[in-house]
This record gives sequence, structure tokens and C-alpha cells, in this order.
Amino acid sequence: MQVEQVARDLSRGMSGAEVAALHNSLFQLGYKIADKEKTDKFFGETTYDAVVDFQKKNKLVPNGIFDAKAAWLADDDREHPNKFIVIGQVFQANGTPFEGVTVKAFDKDLRSEQPFAKTDVTKRAGEYSIFYRVDEFSRAEKARADLIVRAFDSAGTQLAASAIIFNAGKVEVVNLTVGETRGLSEFERIVADLAPLIETLRHDQLTPSDIAFLNGETQIDATLLNLLVESARRHEEANTIPQSAFYGLFRQGLPTVLTELLQNEIALLRASLEIASNEGIIAQLPATELEIPGRLVKVPVTARQWDKESVVGRYGAAADKLTRRISGMRSRFAGSYPDAGSSLDGTMEFRSLTELVRYLPRAVAVGLWAPFPNQWITAGRRIGSPDRRRARPVQSCSATIHSESARACPPLEEHRAPNARWRRRPKGGFSSRTSSG
Repeated sequence: MQVEQVARDLSRGMSGAEVAALHNSLFQLGYKIADKEKTDKFFGETTYDAVVDFQKKNKLVPNGIFDAKAAWLADDDREHPNKFIVIGQVFQANGTPFEGVTVKAFDKDLRSEQPFAKTDVTKRAGEYSIFYRVDEFSRAEKARADLIVRAFDSAGTQLAASAIIFNAGKVEVVNLTVGETRGLSEFERIVADLAPLIETLRHDQLTPSDIAFLNGETQIDATLLNLLVESARRHEEANTIPQSAFYGLFRQGLPTVLTELLQNEIALLRASLEIASNEGIIAQLPATELEIPGRLVKVPVTARQWDKESVVGRYGAAADKLTRRISGMRSRFAGSYPDAGSSLDGTMEFRSLTELVRYLPRAVAVGLWAPFPNQWITAGRRIGSPDRRRARPVQSCSATIHSESARACPPLEEHRAPNARWRRRPKGGFSSRTSSG
């Protein structure tokens, strides 16, 4: 399928000759489409699933919409690719999209650069896309471009340029920011505000009660403080990845559990990181730092990777997922009572069933022996509100009167069960009921 054949984006629910051509293209790529969808020339569920899978494999946004970018790559030679795309957004210094900017892509050599034939002008969201072929490289023997992207205003003045991407892939995402970036990022401001308060404590050591105190002292949103703590803990697990990168990913709504985070596509992780950078959530990232998601997926994880094709693997993965859910509920519960004096191991997390089982001896010790000796001589805490504490003498008096009245009153005859007799105790009260023969 040639890209020129796609006059419009194809999506679920559409039908016609263009969808039939899409089916043929997907079949050539090895995808199986339901017979009824092919007969009706209909964009149904199997077509949608095939398009999403194709987009994921080619680092496109997996939205199931077959657009010009997907069509351009679908027609390419899989063994000897000669079609490429660079896509991205252009932002102003304050993080807002920059509309109407001309974007050009170049193949960079040692002392020269060759512009590609196609250019683009950014849309309302600052988006652009440039298609190019292998025969546009300045040196025809190269299989991949050494790519650089530049943005220009209407007068032809260069506004921004990317770093060189050597041996660019079939799809590259390059975002540009025009002008000087603003001051400290959100992450850097939070870290700076907390530094004099936490002194020598590390972020990953902060407890729910610490977060409650810091929230009241600095007025920083508790949600952001929790994400800061989670990012520090993930950095401890994967110390080759900066804490700020984890914070940026979490601020885009991605999972804070490492095993769940790694289940996302590299393209999604990279795009999320770029958005966090461009929005000023984390510091502006150079092109080399945008390869962090590629390093992240190679991080060894302590949680076991189950083979979900087997029965044991499916149950094991489900057990680990349930364990992480319980761990999250436990952390949220502890965070709801930051001032509780009885909170023990509040920062403990479980990422797998194995870790939970290993913690059981400690849990038994807590259940049987708490409070521990080191808490015997510490100052206690008064429980309950002042009104409730003032009401306790009245409650105690009332309970005593009720108890003494019960002991003084004899049993009523009409409450006696058939075939049973009651024996009065010497000092009042009731004895157990015995059957009469």
C-alpha cells in the first residue's frame, strides 16, 4: 500500500475499498484478519488489534488508527527498510506548544549536512512529522541517517536544534524547546525545599508521618511528596536511572511499581519522559538522556518473571499482582494515619508473593510481641478526642452500676426453660442450666 492511497485516517467501524487495501497490507505483514471483516471490507476487532500491534512494533502511538505514518511504514521493505519518519513537538520556553514553526530534518556528515526533501509546519499542539527515504542521504552507501532536526521561524531564523541522533531508527521522536528554559523544575524545587528539613535523611527513608509533617510545613502537595519518595525507592532498585526520571514518569500517571512500569512500551516511556521534561516537571533533558527508557527495560528486577503461557505462570503472576495490590493498600492505609504511634514497618513494600512470605516471621513477631522493649520507656500517646476522654468516667460509672444491678437481681421464673432448673449461687448471679431428668 502506498501512502498516497490513504486519503483519510482509517479507524474502527469504517468500511470500503481503503479498508480492503489495509487488510491486504496487514496480510502481507503476517497478520490474520477475520474472514467476515475481509468479506465486508470492515475495520473490526481483528483489524484493530493488528494495527495496534503494528504501531507498537514501529514505535508509533498505539491508538489503533491507521494514518499516513503507519501507511508509510507498512509499505516498506522489511528486510531492507528504506522509509523513515521523524515526529515530535515544538514547545515554547514556558512549556506551551509552538504553532506555525517550520521544522526541517537533515542528514549530518563530518563537515556538512543534507536537508531532506519534505518539511513540515507545526500544528496547534506543536506537532510535526517528516517522512524521508534512504536515497535522500548525502552518502548513498549509508543505511541509516545521522539525524538532526531544526526549527525555523517565518523569516528563516533558526529557533532550536536537536542533538545528532546517530544511525536513526525507522521512527524517531524528537521534541524541541525554543528559547531559554524557565528556572528550577518542579522536581528540583521540591528537593530544594525539603533539604533543610530532612537534613541527612534520604528521600526513600521518609515515612507516612514524615510526609504528613512536610506537607504541613511546606504546603507541598502530599501526592507529590509520595511520588518523590516512590521515585527514590525505584532509584535504589535501579540506580543507573536518575531519581528525577522516575519522578517524571510517575507524574505522567505511569505505575510506581517497577515490575508494572517495565511492562510499558519503550516508545510510551520515552514520550512520557519528554512530556515531563517539556512541561518543566523535571529538568530539560539532552538527547542522550532520552535513551533512559531503553536502559530502564534492561534493569534486572527482583520480582520473578513468570511464563504466562503456563498454568503455574498464570497463577504465579496473578499472586504477585495481588501481593503488590495488597502492599499498595497497606501503604495507603498507613499514610491515612501518619500520627499513629503503633505504625510499624510503614515503609515496607512487597513486589512478589515470595517477598510477602519472607516477611511473615516478622509479621508474627509484631503480632505477638509488640510493643517491643525499645518502646517500653518511650512516652505514650493519648488516644481519642478530649470530649471522649472527659466522657470516660461517666461510662465507667454507668458500666459499674449496670454490673452490680445484674448481680443483685434474681432470675425471673417466666424465663425458665422447660425441663430445666436454675440454681442460685451463694452470692447472687446465675449458675449454668442443667437438664432435669
